[in-house]
Amino acid sequence: MPTSRPGPAGATDPGAPGGRRVPHLAIAAVAVAALAAALRLPALGEYWLNPDEGIYYSVIAWPDLARRQAEIAENAHPPFFYHLLWAWSRVSMEFAWLRALAALAGCVAVLAFLLLGRRIGAARGGIAVGVAAAVLLAVAPAAVTQARLIRPYALQVALIAFALLGLLTWSATRRRGPLAAFSACSAVALLTHYSSALALAAGFAPVLVAFARGALPRAAARELGVALVLPAAAAAWIGYAHLGTQLAGSALHAHAYATWLRPHLAESALHAWLLFLGFVGYAFGEAWSASGALAWFA
Repeated sequence: MPTSRPGPAGATDPGAPGGRRVPHLAIAAVAVAALAAALRLPALGEYWLNPDEGIYYSVIAWPDLARRQAEIAENAHPPFFYHLLWAWSRVSMEFAWLRALAALAGCVAVLAFLLLGRRIGAARGGIAVGVAAAVLLAVAPAAVTQARLIRPYALQVALIAFALLGLLTWSATRRRGPLAAFSACSAVALLTHYSSALALAAGFAPVLVAFARGALPRAAARELGVALVLPAAAAAWIGYAHLGTQLAGSALHAHAYATWLRPHLAESALHAWLLFLGFVGYAFGEAWSASGALAWFA
């Protein structure tokens, strides 16, 4: 992927063609962050906990680690967000403060989309692509809703975006810092929510194709292999310590597959497409499901 020529420190935008001035990126970052904050931060404490939020509140309300661990093991999600929320709650257990963690993560996710879109569109508009991606996430109804609740999804989106940004930046520059960011963010995303594996696999697919075609140099392949050790270890650990020993065969496992999880399991290509349209409709609003699907593929 082409990048601009290096210039004076802080003078150019490496993700955009033609060496655009960095202040353009700074202005865009402030603008999209302000938009995201305006939609996510107001009145966080003015509504009661919903049942899903209550699960997280129940976990962090326990004063001792052993009891928190035991309750985490009985729930469907990996442990990272529970522990992060508990540390955050040492300041206050007020609903507004607890929800502010997801709201902050949602704003960070918007900035991550700005940088990720800028990197993806480096050859086709650079920062304009990043701004479009950031604004779409900033105003998406589902993203706003989830960032105003005590739930891990806003953090998950931020982590996945930064992981893919690191992977793409490494692919373009072969710098090890972005590759380390990919490794760390991927691991934490997997420890935050199991569905992160699907998004990371989709983002990693082009790299696998390049490797299969022999287009990835051996040195780069070795670097990438080392970077994958951490997320692979995280996946193996939660697969054994949580899924394998706690959830597999449990009453929660049986109930999930019999009720709320079953409609989301694709049984055919058509069903997968309908599920995708449903996801886009949830993310952008039902009226925009078709347009959102086209924008996604574009």
